[in-house]
Amino acid sequence: TLSWDGSDMRIYFNGVLDNTGAMTAIPWDNHTSFWVGGFNGRTDLAYNGKMSDFRFWTDRALSAADASQLSLETGLVANWNFDDDTGDDSVGSANGTVTDLTYATADGITYAEADGSGNKMDLGTPAALDLGTSDFTISGWANMDVIPTGASGAVLYNKGMTSLSSPKFNGYQISFYQGNVRFFIGGQGSYTTISEPMSTGQWYHFMGTRSGTTMKFYINGVLADTQDTGTVKDVTTSLNGTIFSNYNGSWYTDAFDGKLADIRIWSRSLSDGEAASVHTTGPEVAATPLTLTDGLVAKYPLDTNGVPDVGDV
Repeated sequence: TLSWDGSDMRIYFNGVLDNTGAMTAIPWDNHTSFWVGGFNGRTDLAYNGKMSDFRFWTDRALSAADASQLSLETGLVANWNFDDDTGDDSVGSANGTVTDLTYATADGITYAEADGSGNKMDLGTPAALDLGTSDFTISGWANMDVIPTGASGAVLYNKGMTSLSSPKFNGYQISFYQGNVRFFIGGQGSYTTISEPMSTGQWYHFMGTRSGTTMKFYINGVLADTQDTGTVKDVTTSLNGTIFSNYNGSWYTDAFDGKLADIRIWSRSLSDGEAASVHTTGPEVAATPLTLTDGLVAKYPLDTNGVPDVGDV
């Protein structure tokens, strides 16, 4: 994101400010054509690579918060924010079928709550949740009343990750067990996990990412651990995705006891800066799509052609 407020120009990478420079001249005060991906037909200035979702605003310099929000739109495939007292996905089609959940808002956080007894949110098998061998990120806020200390665990989110799946362990999960929070990535008969201690009675933000064979786990926006999975695990599974419990193909286990808020999945690996930004912003209600329409004069999705969604240029 590049912005100019009449005196300073700022450039953001992945929603994080990279550099600032003074500039008082009006950068577009001329009559030349506006180009995307090149300039005036010159081959030496032609862009070589991929582009998506190009936008242009006038009479508005986007703020640091705006730039962060725009970055977090990219690759977001699912978001459960519980703002309408349902398990609906606000950006995709992974709507949950809910059993024994209640909804509330307190201290500015909208959440769903469960008592750890038979509660579940079944997401079915939408294609958006089968991330294959691609990079991905899963993020969520949790405030647990009880962390299991026995043989059973408690699940924030799970898709696959069971010995009963075929292939065995295909999937990914954030869960809680014996006083710890755990992030799993598995496939083809094996899995890798990161485990960190946590406490009850307070809100935590958890985020797990996968980039190639590298998995990272963040707690409250800070990188807690990094592991190498050895090979890029194919996490595709025919098993249902679930929140608040684990579906192993036959029955539901590992019911969560406490509150969950603002659970999101991206089909890309978020950066360290983006992980910090999600935590700093806090649990969001209807977090996306963040259209930022004030002053927007052109928007090119570049999904099939150069025709804009906004504007007529």
